Amino acid sequence: MAYKLLGTDQVGLQKERQFKKLLRDRLSLIVKANGILTGSNIDLTKVDIHMDRNIPRDLDTAIKELQATE
Repeated sequence: MAYKLLGTDQVGLQKERQFKKLLRDRLSLIVKANGILTGSNIDLTKVDIHMDRNIPRDLDTAIKELQATE
């Protein structure tokens, strides 16, 4: 099923990359504002942004695999 989604996978990776960059920028602004208000300092290099892909499974193949194991 993944080979059928190769074209949309590339678009998804580009959007994910842009989203992570913008999220880091927004976090940077929030940390700077927090530092001004409270005087605390948060290290953004320790923040890890992880995204999971939600790719549907090929149900026909999954059913055949389950039937073969029984």
